[in-house]
Amino acid sequence: MQSAGSLRFPRSPLLFVVLLAAGMNACLDLSRGYVERCQYALEVRRDPSPDSNGAPLSTAVLGVRPFVAGPGLDGPGLVYRVAEARYESDFYHEFFVPPSDFVTTALRRWMADAGLFQAVVEPGALTETDYVIDGCVSRLLGDYRDRPEAQLELQIFLTHFGEKGPEIAFHREYTEIEPLREKDPEELVAAFRRALARILSRCESDLRTLLAEAG
Repeated sequence: MQSAGSLRFPRSPLLFVVLLAAGMNACLDLSRGYVERCQYALEVRRDPSPDSNGAPLSTAVLGVRPFVAGPGLDGPGLVYRVAEARYESDFYHEFFVPPSDFVTTALRRWMADAGLFQAVVEPGALTETDYVIDGCVSRLLGDYRDRPEAQLELQIFLTHFGEKGPEIAFHREYTEIEPLREKDPEELVAAFRRALARILSRCESDLRTLLAEAG
């Protein structure tokens, strides 16, 4: 007697193999062949300032904490918006490491090359920090609806550690949109790089203004 919930397999081994193959073909189109997985890097680098070998703008030390990823952006796959309330993650096209890690490294290197601070370090280093940046990658996707475009949004918090204790120096939400000629993963990642470079340039300008006003 067969118990409730148990499976009954065909007694003929040949029939079982035929049914199994039919089920596999319903999920996998063997005629398409092997699909290669592609991995991408979200790397940008600022050109050194002409006076980068001179004295920095400030004697302050900046710490950059690891960025966090917003909802749905903690996975490696590229994210596409295909309808008003429908998103897809691409299993075959993904970042080599989480994009939030790329953004953290890019911002740290960018600010070091900008020459605004005496040093740019990771919090927890032996050097005491005067300012610390916390951030979130709140949007990173290809909007593939009517007009394809790359969208990148970062939220950046700057905390000043002075004599009065920690104080929020500023909070900025930087958004950049880059039009796409076609729905292509490589073009999308290239657009992300351009958008990230513009955001880091804007952040540098805001930090430069803040340090100048602080004297």
